[in-house]
Amino acid sequence: MEQNLLFDTQFRLQNDNWKCVNCKREGNVLVSKSKVFGIEQELTISQLTKLYFRYSYRIKKGNIKLAYAGIQIGDKLLVNRKIPKLNIKQFISLVEDINETTIKVKIIFESKEEENIVELFEPILCDLRKLHRSTYIKIILDKIVKYVDGYAYRNNLGYCEVKPEIFNLLYDAVL
Repeated sequence: MEQNLLFDTQFRLQNDNWKCVNCKREGNVLVSKSKVFGIEQELTISQLTKLYFRYSYRIKKGNIKLAYAGIQIGDKLLVNRKIPKLNIKQFISLVEDINETTIKVKIIFESKEEENIVELFEPILCDLRKLHRSTYIKIILDKIVKYVDGYAYRNNLGYCEVKPEIFNLLYDAVL
């Protein structure tokens, strides 16, 4: 059974888990007035592993030259790119070994025009070692890895990380 490590993969929550770069997000639609734009999500993985990342997209407006699927590890961005077609649902995927536990997953588009609209579907990030598929090639993974929803939650606390000093403040406020 697949497990999606990404958060809010159905794009229900507004700006909680996905960070927009040079665009704004309206549900699963990216609206941009820039030639390079996209969204990213920072994750902490429990162990070093091999990851499979895939998403589907449809270009609704604009002259998009390239679509990228990327995983950033430290200062290094590992990408796969594809030339998209207008108004046709397509996907792009990437398989990478990671050597750090904190990564950023990036969905990037490069356009020839300033105004662009792109619809996103079914982003999935899987730990291939947990799925016992770490030796499979990307073409096979594209066919056998099925999309499942990622977790969706809203952080009402306002902190990304609960540190001891924050916990003490919260504990004192309760008493």
